Amino acid sequence: MHLLIASDIFGKTVPFQNLCNSLETRLKNRIQSCKLTDPYLGQSMNFESESLAYEHFISTGGIQAYATILSKNIREQIPPDDCRNLLFIGFSAGASAFWYLSGQTITGSNPIDPVRKAVLFYPSRISEVRHIRLSFETELIFPCCEPGYEVDQLIGELGPIGASLTPSITPCPGAFITAEGNSPVRCVKTPFLHGFMNELSPNYDASGYEAFVSWLISSTGRA
Repeated sequence: MHLLIASDIFGKTVPFQNLCNSLETRLKNRIQSCKLTDPYLGQSMNFESESLAYEHFISTGGIQAYATILSKNIREQIPPDDCRNLLFIGFSAGASAFWYLSGQTITGSNPIDPVRKAVLFYPSRISEVRHIRLSFETELIFPCCEPGYEVDQLIGELGPIGASLTPSITPCPGAFITAEGNSPVRCVKTPFLHGFMNELSPNYDASGYEAFVSWLISSTGRA
């Protein structure tokens, strides 16, 4: 299995690289390759604030431009005959760009055809394209709240038909998860805020970070 990890609007940063290095090291016996991607083609931006990062992200094309980058990354990383063998992990803008990409068709095929499983952390922009449906296993990790939409309402639309949120002892205390159903999409509502996995975000939460790193390791073993 191959692993592709997409950053948020901060792009290539030391904390992001540390997270990816940790995942790659702990998953080395389960993956064939690990690549990182970001909206700025690997250039370290060193933004002084989240607002500056957002302004620059929008000025470089935003979600649609990032989706194009992801499509190129997937094509380059996965051989044409190695179908359904990619694990994708995305954070915020990276997660939203993947969701947008999944709704596109290019020359008769979908650019995410090689994907076996996706784990998308706080992909807030998917609220704008709720009609997209994925055919492979997908974990959507939501914050406790978002300013632009009602988290519980969106989960109800994306999860299994008739799904309800139930308390879960995993991935962390205080999390709620949709019950298994006939949909490949599973939603997890956390007690944390958008950005809790990024040390540079004002919403970073050390306990949430550690809990979900451990969860990623254990859940990847089932991918």
